[in-house]
Amino acid sequence: MRQFTFPNGVTVGCYADIDVHLDAIATLRVGAVLESVAPYLSGEAALIVFSASAEEALGLPPDPLRRRMRDRTGGGEAMWFDTAPNRVSLSIEFPPMDDADEVESMMRRSASSWRSLHFESATFRSHSEGDEIEVTFTPDVGVEMRELARDCMRVIASVRGTMLSVDSPHGAMQSLLSHAWESFRGVPESSWLEAKAKLWGVDSAAGQFELALDVASFANSPAGGVIVVGFTTTRDEFDRDVITNVDGIRNIDAAVPRVEEIINRYITPHPRDLRVEVIERGDHRVLVVYIPPQPAEHLPHLVLGGTLATGKYFGGGFSWVERRGTSKRSVSLAEVQQLLRTNRAPGATPPN
Repeated sequence: MRQFTFPNGVTVGCYADIDVHLDAIATLRVGAVLESVAPYLSGEAALIVFSASAEEALGLPPDPLRRRMRDRTGGGEAMWFDTAPNRVSLSIEFPPMDDADEVESMMRRSASSWRSLHFESATFRSHSEGDEIEVTFTPDVGVEMRELARDCMRVIASVRGTMLSVDSPHGAMQSLLSHAWESFRGVPESSWLEAKAKLWGVDSAAGQFELALDVASFANSPAGGVIVVGFTTTRDEFDRDVITNVDGIRNIDAAVPRVEEIINRYITPHPRDLRVEVIERGDHRVLVVYIPPQPAEHLPHLVLGGTLATGKYFGGGFSWVERRGTSKRSVSLAEVQQLLRTNRAPGATPPN
């Protein structure tokens, strides 16, 4: 056995592979770790980073299959790193899907959900101990190991099927991409979720303005949001709009470029990493607008124009809206004026 020391001073004993627990190198940059181990790895040797199970790391309910396998696997996960070239591989045992093409499609649709990983390939293997899917990525060498590991855990939980819960914009997006539309049934609209039975009136100025207001309200909210066009809601006894029909709609594919064009024209600055896409399930489709949380330095996102007392769209000026509960709230002129006065007060730092 030989000794290997990481850049932070952590020393581990190793043979061919270098094994280490994530906790020991969590704050190191991925690039620094891979650069340090590269001279010590030869042939098919790899850096193997162990961690808690994906479900434990993400605060999800435990996976029953993993509980039955605990004696053999230790109940945790392993990330396998190669350094020539830099790659990280994940092995998901007993996956609910047995088609590598299906996993590859899922990874490509979900690419923006794990920013520190760039998908390369998916391989299905069947052997005497059971099936497994191996997914390989190119890692972002500039992030910390713990950030990369969290994205790896999201991949594992998504493929395993334990992350499909509609309790956040990210979870909702994963459920949609995985065709788990039934998980939305009975879910009420919220500060981050809105369902629409049909598309906005994108051929009218008022409809375009309404679309932009909806998107901007989520962009100006801490959690971001998801808008699903194709699900219908019903008002329940608690006066909530609850999703009751998840069949989707047809003939909506052509709407994507139109919706993107309206968002680009009306909203400044453009929300970062926003996605507009149609997700298919058989003959039915939903159009999804996914707005992730926005950097503080990009706020607020303003919408060109406003409405007159008659409700008619007016192209001058701008509107500033935020999501409050299940509705939009316009920031008042008094609030805007107060913010301007604060930023222009003697000694205040002017806005960039």
